[in-house]
Parts: sequence; C-alpha cells; structure tokens
Amino acid sequence: MRGHLEVIGCGLVLEYAPGQIKSRAVAGAQETTLPVIGQGRLGTGLELVGRRAAQVRADAHGHEHFGLDGAVLVLGLSVGNVVTQDMVKSMARNPIGFAMANPDPEITYEDAVAVRKDIIMATGRSDYPNQVNNVLGFPYIFRGALDVRATQINEAMKLAAARALAELTKTPVPDIVNLAYNQNNMSFGPLYIIPKPLDPRLLSTIAPAVAKAVIESGVAQKHITNWDGYVLELNERLGLENLS
Repeated sequence: MRGHLEVIGCGLVLEYAPGQIKSRAVAGAQETTLPVIGQGRLGTGLELVGRRAAQVRADAHGHEHFGLDGAVLVLGLSVGNVVTQDMVKSMARNPIGFAMANPDPEITYEDAVAVRKDIIMATGRSDYPNQVNNVLGFPYIFRGALDVRATQINEAMKLAAARALAELTKTPVPDIVNLAYNQNNMSFGPLYIIPKPLDPRLLSTIAPAVAKAVIESGVAQKHITNWDGYVLELNERLGLENLS
C-alpha cells in the first residue's frame, strides 16, 4: 500500500453502523476514529443507512468526506450491491477494494474493474481473484496456539498470522497450487495479493509465526526450541515431508 497507513483515506461500509467506529490499528497506523452517519441495518433502513453510511469516510485526522472521492481504500463489511460504479470511479489512483459481503459483494468484481482498470480488488468469493476467506487464518492460528498451549488469542498472534500471509504471497507459488486453480504461473500482483486457501504451505508458515508470537507475548505454557523440527512435523502431518 502506498504511503503510511495513518494518512490514507478509507471508505467504510457497514451492515450495522454505530455513531463511531473505533479502530485500533495494529499494523503501524495511529489509533483512528471513523465517524459513520446513521444507525440500523442495511435492507431494513436502506434509505437512512444504505445511502448515507455507505458513503461516509474519514481520514485519520477525523475529516469526513462523503462518497469515496479520493479514497485509497474501501472496506465493505455489509451487504451486496451498496457500492456503485460511480463511487469507485471517484476513488484515488490505484485504489484498493475489499468487498467482503457474501455471496454478493458490496460491488461485484466485474463492475469494479469495468470502471477502474487500476483497482486492486478482493472479495470473499472463490470465483474471483484475491479471495479473502477466514480459512486462511483461523485453523493455523489455533494450531500454533495449541502447540504452545496458549492461554489466550491476542492481537500479537493475529498480527503474526497476517504478516506471515503477506510474506507467503511474495514467494514462488508451487506447481500444485497453480494446478489446483488452473493457472500457469501465479505471482504477487494485482490478481494475487493473498495466498490461495488450498496452498499446502499455509500450515507450516502461519502456525510457527503464531506460536512464536504466543511465546514472545508471554502467554505460552509450552516453549518450542527446535523451529526447523516443528516445521517438519507440521508438513509431516499433511504428508508433505518433501515440501520446500
């Protein structure tokens, strides 16, 4: 992402919109308050919330902007088809869209890329590029947590998992993953910003990162000292002894 997280414009689309959304950014951004206008649920209060809450955004300094005019990122956590092509058109250069509503995203992949060829677009759907699915995280977070007998799931563990995912995306994709998704040579870029759910490296990448975060954050009841051995053990559990 270009620039520092604390200064980018972000559009927030919510199904339930309280007066303010307090976001404690753990990945380098300052703590930010995102004002959202209106309350209720999209669908029942569409006239009040769908048109207004879906259009408000605020920068890190609390300045409100209506629509997505100039926004770098739009994050949708609501219902389908509440973000329009005109709203996407108004975003900054090389915008980023996360439309997480399922099965119908806030704006479809086709509609977004039709009006902005420069957009990096992700949804929760497997038939579009950049599927964001919780299966990429929670099995491996729990695996790492259980293997060091963590007493809690904390922010350090979740952030470690996110960073491990980000790093994995930048490494060469194994042939087995390309074949599974009928691709020739997937590589980091606008159409591949997050690993695929069927990537067998997820277990041996995320679980150790999480286990280390458990230990470093002081909530482990068991310590691992041989990390290479731990990675090998994880691969053996999947029958992937020779996975590199």
